[in-house]
Amino acid sequence: MAARIRQLRENSGLSQRDVAKELHIGQATYHRMEKGQSEPSAVQIATLSSLYGETFLWLLGLPTFIVKAR
Repeated sequence: MAARIRQLRENSGLSQRDVAKELHIGQATYHRMEKGQSEPSAVQIATLSSLYGETFLWLLGLPTFIVKAR
């Protein structure tokens, strides 16, 4: 999941600080999520899903072909 949320953030042009603000957490905490040192909560995953227009399942790491089949 860490690589996916980093890729989405970079592609969107947002900073780690911008995304952390949306999640109501500090930038350092968000940085740890992108490094895979910390896992986001279900609420945070839902917020990221909404922010980036991606599915919850894709953010969790399911392959695209499985997510689109649902």
